[in-house]
Order: sequence, then structure tokens, then C-alpha cells
Amino acid sequence: MTNRIPSSLKWLIDKRARLEHEMGRLRRLPGEAEVLLQEVEGALAAIDHALKLHDIRVNVRNIRPVRSTPPNEHKGVYGELSRTIIGALKAHEGQPMSTTAIVMCVAAERGFNVKRMTLLRRKRLRESVRYRLKNLRKAGLLVSPTKLEGKRDTRWALARPRPLPS
Repeated sequence: MTNRIPSSLKWLIDKRARLEHEMGRLRRLPGEAEVLLQEVEGALAAIDHALKLHDIRVNVRNIRPVRSTPPNEHKGVYGELSRTIIGALKAHEGQPMSTTAIVMCVAAERGFNVKRMTLLRRKRLRESVRYRLKNLRKAGLLVSPTKLEGKRDTRWALARPRPLPS
């Protein structure tokens, strides 16, 4: 029979691994990160102390640093991406818009400077918009009437409202 690791211990180990990575990242930055580095070192010392108090002994040298994934700031709050997409299509007055044009509208609405975004952030934003467009089409809110020949960009438009059954 295997012993289960308590969730509190698992959380402490995970938090320590992430703080360890953060501390390594801050050490590579220039001098302005000194205050942040001290905060992370203090938090790491507190977690090490808590690990020593736990019934199950954990050797902190065996815990490897883990990089936290950054939050997807381009998604915003729930439903905001859909509202932004539909708002951009409404502002375009029924004319189909390309995926790229919609991505640019979403970026402008969020205050992102697309030219200064990293390639990875631009790709994540474009993927989020593409998947959202596909799901809005499945829900019947959007149509993709044309796909340009030889082009990768799909054009999107708002679906015409369906008449109510009488």
C-alpha cells in the first residue's frame, strides 16, 4: 500500500519549486530586482521552515525549480474575448473581416502594441482568437462565408438572426 502525500505538503513542495525558479530568474536581472529577490528569499525561507515542521520529511535539495507559466493576459475576464470579437464585427457594419483584422482589433481593444509583442505572445493571441471564432461559429453567432483563394486567412461575419418559430 502506498502512502498518500497530503495536499498541504504537495502545495508546499510545488510553491517552493516555483519560488526557487523565480529566485534564479531574479538573480540574473540587473540591480533593480534586489527588493523582489529579498521578498522571494524570505518566502522561500518560510516554506523551508514549514517543510521542516511537517511529519513527512522532505529534503529540500531534491526539489527542482519549476517555471510557472505566465497567465494568458490576452484572454481577459470570462466572455471578454467574445464581446470584443462581436463588437469588432458589429463596428464593421456587416462586412466580413479577416482573422488578422479581428486579431488586430482585439489587440487594440486590450491596449497591446502588436509590433512590440513577442512572437510567442502574438501567436497565443491569434490562437485564442481563432479558437473563439470557431466556437462562435459552432454556436451559430458567426459565419465564415468566404475563404480567400491561396490565403490562410478566413473571413468572418455576424450570422443573420434566425426568425422565431411561429
